[in-house]
Amino acid sequence: MGKLNKEAVEAYKNELKNLWFYMQYLNDIDNDIELIEYEMGGVKGVDYSKQTGTHNPEAAESRRLKLIEEYNKLLKKRKEIEDKEKSVCRVLNVMKPEDRNLVIDVIASRRRFRDVCKELNISSTATLANMINEIIDEAIKKAG
Repeated sequence: MGKLNKEAVEAYKNELKNLWFYMQYLNDIDNDIELIEYEMGGVKGVDYSKQTGTHNPEAAESRRLKLIEEYNKLLKKRKEIEDKEKSVCRVLNVMKPEDRNLVIDVIASRRRFRDVCKELNISSTATLANMINEIIDEAIKKAG
């Protein structure tokens, strides 16, 4: 086995710690996009007031342009976050399933090293940390 690239491993672990955030953030962005698409679809709510409404074309056009701008920003942000998530998952996907589960458990889900060591009968937390670093390093090299 070659020299461990500590910087790449640490950088990847930092990204992996954000995996659940990326997934939740994508879900939130998708919800916001869906709301904008609904509003841009021109669906009107029911107005129960007795007063008749007036239509201001300038205000409607201004709102439409604002929605388009917000929609485009959300699509751009979604692409950025999706790329980060895919980058993290690309490395995870080249790991053996048991290694992947261990790395996700300890790094992304932030389980205590001591608890995992006890559960897997590993002698020390340093041994576990080295195992995880080697698994990640190997996966980064495989994923290219």
